[in-house]
Amino acid sequence: MKNLTFLTFLLFSACSGTGIVKIKTVPNSATIKIIKNDGEITDLGTSPLNASVSEVFKNSKYIHLLIEKDNYRQERVVLSRPYLDTTFDLSIKLNEYLNNNKFEENLEKVSIKIAEVYRKIKGGELSSAYKDLKSLQEEFPKLSIVNDLLGNISYMNGNYEEARKFYIRADAIQPNNFERAAILKKIDRKIIR
Repeated sequence: MKNLTFLTFLLFSACSGTGIVKIKTVPNSATIKIIKNDGEITDLGTSPLNASVSEVFKNSKYIHLLIEKDNYRQERVVLSRPYLDTTFDLSIKLNEYLNNNKFEENLEKVSIKIAEVYRKIKGGELSSAYKDLKSLQEEFPKLSIVNDLLGNISYMNGNYEEARKFYIRADAIQPNNFERAAILKKIDRKIIR
């Protein structure tokens, strides 16, 4: 009986930790670290990562992984050491971290540029306002106001087809704007003539 117990222990010891730990993150190139029991943090590598179980777990029964990437929230995962030859295949989706400073900078930039565009439109500088809006559209393509204003300028210049395209794009971003719907009806009547 002692021999059987020793053989079973030997079998589990030999198999313990001979597998692979595969860690993928979306997006790639995240830093993967191990937080040891004493709180010490050591680098394991970057994703995608393939490492042996014995390298990852060393002499621990479990590990605490820390996954980090700039502009993304850090993730933590706890893994138990396997007793049999196995492969851990971990896939972790990282969530973007909303950087309030960047958001505020962008909001300020857009506000200043829109105010400048309104000033230019009021002053009759339509081509300059149009150019400013096109560059703003490239940088912030999901702003309906930019497409609405481009539509307004195109309409004022008599380019109804182009105005219609801008208004439809604005409506795809922010639907159910009754003023835009009224302008689109007016444009459709002009185009049909």
